[in-house]
Amino acid sequence: MDTRRLSTGDVLAAGIIDKPIPQTDIPRDRPEQEYDAYDHTPEPDELLAALERGDVLHCSEYYGIPHAWRDGDVYRGCLLQYRAVTESPRFETAESALDWFIKTASAVAG
Repeated sequence: MDTRRLSTGDVLAAGIIDKPIPQTDIPRDRPEQEYDAYDHTPEPDELLAALERGDVLHCSEYYGIPHAWRDGDVYRGCLLQYRAVTESPRFETAESALDWFIKTASAVAG
């Protein structure tokens, strides 16, 4: 993953904000649980409970926005970066989805 911090000029020159919002399978009709990658709040147990009851986890950070949610018997993740989906893993357990989500959130926090 390229972790260079882009200036506003770099973003404009790359045409990133001119790109359409990517189409994803992230459920928009469910409660969301915001995670703060700097303060590590809420606690992992709270995030796991939210994920298991069907909430969508998300963390808006400088280098991307990871999401995690339950999709039937499977747990899914999605990482949005610069108006593109850069990762979309699937997990068999809520614990593995949460582990990916927290590690990804920390990585994109810079």
